[in-house]
This record gives sequence, C-alpha cells and structure tokens, in this order.
Amino acid sequence: MRVIIWWYLLSKISKMIKNKGIKNKMRIKISKTSSTIIIHKAKVFRTMLILVIVICLMPPQGLLVMIPVLNIVWKYLIILGIFISVIWYLYRIHRSKRIGKSLIVISMYFITVIILALQPGSSFFSCIANYLPLFSGLLLFESEQDNIEILFSVIHSYLFVLIIINLVCLLLYPNGMYKSISITEYELNWFLGYKSSFQFYLYPAFILSFIFLNYSKKQIISSLIVVLCLLEACLGKNYMLLVVLIVCIFLYYFINVDKLKIFNPFTCIVTLIIINIGLVSMYLLNIEFVNILLTKILNKSVTLSGRAIIWACTLINIHKKPWFGYGTLSIEQRYQTFHGVPHSHNQILQVLFEGGGIGLIVYLIIIFYVFVKLSKTFYLKTTKIILIAIFGLFIMGTVEILTHQQDVLIWMIFYLGCYSEKIDNQLFS
Repeated sequence: MRVIIWWYLLSKISKMIKNKGIKNKMRIKISKTSSTIIIHKAKVFRTMLILVIVICLMPPQGLLVMIPVLNIVWKYLIILGIFISVIWYLYRIHRSKRIGKSLIVISMYFITVIILALQPGSSFFSCIANYLPLFSGLLLFESEQDNIEILFSVIHSYLFVLIIINLVCLLLYPNGMYKSISITEYELNWFLGYKSSFQFYLYPAFILSFIFLNYSKKQIISSLIVVLCLLEACLGKNYMLLVVLIVCIFLYYFINVDKLKIFNPFTCIVTLIIINIGLVSMYLLNIEFVNILLTKILNKSVTLSGRAIIWACTLINIHKKPWFGYGTLSIEQRYQTFHGVPHSHNQILQVLFEGGGIGLIVYLIIIFYVFVKLSKTFYLKTTKIILIAIFGLFIMGTVEILTHQQDVLIWMIFYLGCYSEKIDNQLFS
C-alpha cells in the first residue's frame, strides 16, 4: 500500500515539474518572439527614418525644375531632413555618450566657411542653405555608424530607383527633356537634372556597388548599377564622369589582382596634386597637349566649355582677397562673378575663392586627416575601394566643385575614409 502511495506522489510531482518546464519553455519562446518583433520594428523604423532623410536631402533635381510647385515644397522638405538628422544625431549621442573625433575634425571646415560668410559682401543665408545639407549627411552617417549595412542598403536602393527612372528618360528623350535657362541655355536635362548633376547620384551608387560587390547578398544588383552608371554617363554626355568611372574600374581590378602595389594614400595625394595644379596651370599656359586632350579625347571645346575664362577670372579675384576670400556668395552674385555659371568649376579654386588661404589650410587639414586614417587600414579591401572613390572625387574636382548643396552623398563618401575598418567589420565579418 505504501509503495502505491509513494508511486502516486512521485508521478504527480514529475508531472508538475514537466508542466512547469513546458511553461518555462513557452515563456522563453514568447520572450524570444517578442524580442525578435521588437528588433524587427526597430529595423523598420531605422530604415524608414534613413529613407526620409535621404529623400529630403537628395531629391531628383530635374523633377524639381520640371514641376516648380514641387521645387517650393522640397525647400521645406530639405529643412525637415536637416531637422530630423540633427535630432536623431543628438538622440544617438545622448544614448552613446560619445562624439566622434572624425566629425569634430571635419566640422572644422564647415565652421570656417560659416564664420567667413559673416564678412561684408557675403551671404550668410546662402552659406547655411548650401553647407547645412552636406553636414546633415555626415550627421546621418555618424548616427548610423553601428548600422552601416542598413544605411548603405537604403541609400543604394533609393539611388537604384532614381537611376532606372533617369535611364528611361534618357532613352525616351536622347536630346534632353527640357531646357533650363540661367544666362546660358542648357538642353541636356533629364530626371536627375543637367548632365553634370548626374555625378551627385551615379557616383555614390557606383562606389556603394563596388563595396557591395564584395558582399555576397547584393552582387547582382551591384553589378547592374555599375553597368547602368557607365551607360547613363555615356548617354548623358557627361564624359568627365565616364572617364572617372572607367579609371575607378581599372584601379579596382588591378588592386583586386594585387598588381598595383604603387597605389596607396601617399601616391594618391601626389597624383592628385599634380592633376589639380598641373591641368589648370598647363591649360592657362595654353600647352598644346591639354588642348588635344580636351578637344580630341574628352570632346570638349578649346575653352573647356568656358572654364579657362572662369579659372582666370577666379584667380584674379583670389589675388584681391588672398587670406579670407569672399565667403559664400548669393546665387545672383555667383552668376555675375563666374561669367554666367554658379561656381569656379574647380574645387581648389572654389575653396580659395570662398575661404582664401585660411579656408584652404583647414580644407587640406581634413584631407590629410582622412588620408592618415586610410593609411592605417590600407590592408583592408574596403579601405582600398574608399581610396579609389576619393581619388575619383578629386579628379572630378579639377573641372567641377564638390561643395554643391546636392553633394550630400559625395561628402559622405569622403567621410567613409574615417570609418573603413568599421565598415569592413560590419559588412564582411
């Protein structure tokens, strides 16, 4: 009888333990499911937030020109994008309790141009309108430096959509969709704007695609974007962009097969100095080789679409105010100063014009800082891709400027040089 009673009690206890274990397992499963849902919601929120900021800061320029009402609306959306990026950054540093050293260094240039915009004859409002979107793009990257895969994927996907729409417009309207008139009449305008505006969208998409080509999940779409960028640069007759893209592809190939060991941050800087100073100097001195390069190879006019006149005029103005420059001029002042165009068509000359010697020194300091960061991690493939990207940027900087309001993603690419190791760890780990 006692044996039966003990057996009964033990069976009851074992059932209770078993039921309790099942309940605990259910609780664990429920807690895991709820945490997964929370993580998923956070990822969706972050994705949407990044997308909203990028859309606000990087609208398709041609669409705004074709629909004037939309242009007015988007001016407020840019303010919204700046506001969201600043608030999000402040929230992130409040949680992390740290401010990135790289952001402080890069901020030196933005602070310098804002201070110089306070001098008589400069337009402080134009300075804020031009440089704040660029700085907001850096704040976005700084906020999402621990979620680089999501950030890159959102930007990559957004640019892919814009590139597809622009390609359709190029095929339907090979001679341009509309005319834009400032002092000069421009016909080669499409969804992304005038042909020289293509680089604001195509080049960042091209570089992100190079990064993703080493990342198995996005190889097909990345290869497609590389081809589309080359095609659109060709169809849009943006030959400088096309040359830069081809140079980047060759450098990428030779570095991949380890046959270009001479290409490193030091040789990159030396080459860029020679290109930036040499090309302008040789052209102003009317050296025949440069004329042949422009007219026969790049299909440009002998005056390089008037750039020689603009460079000469800019150098005269720089000589008048060599130390502090003229600050950021209003759009009307710029068209008068640069003979009907809004800038000097050379990045170094533009920095000297706006900031004088002081601005150039600060600008060179941040370039030096980024190249030092790159040299420390040059053994990483990501670092080599970013160096190629920055090299390409400064080649374009010989005939264009990199401080447009629309250069948000161009500056973000430059900023990647400060975080190549973190990018590599997150994408390729």
